[in-house]
Amino acid sequence: MDKISSNFLNKEENEIFMDNVKLLYDDSDLLTIEELTRMEQACYNSEKKAIEKHVIEQGIKSKSKEIIDNMLKQGFKHEVISSITGKSIEEIKKIANNNLKMHNRIF
Repeated sequence: MDKISSNFLNKEENEIFMDNVKLLYDDSDLLTIEELTRMEQACYNSEKKAIEKHVIEQGIKSKSKEIIDNMLKQGFKHEVISSITGKSIEEIKKIANNNLKMHNRIF
């Protein structure tokens, strides 16, 4: 707090300001700039990890769909695709139906 106020106030004003702050709060209630910075960094790191996890999950889903698409084009049976990819027969049928709809829209 002292560092922040000293940027905007002269020495005397800063001392008065800090005395007033101390009257309002125990020193134990005040967070230092370093503590606030650590807290902000922890929040940033947490958000960054959540975003990275989401991006990775989306990439895996996209790649999985691409593999299923290719296997369907090659004529693999739904049961075989399911056993290889770990996707349910229902999920594979849904992808196959979506591919058919896309194909019909193009032609």
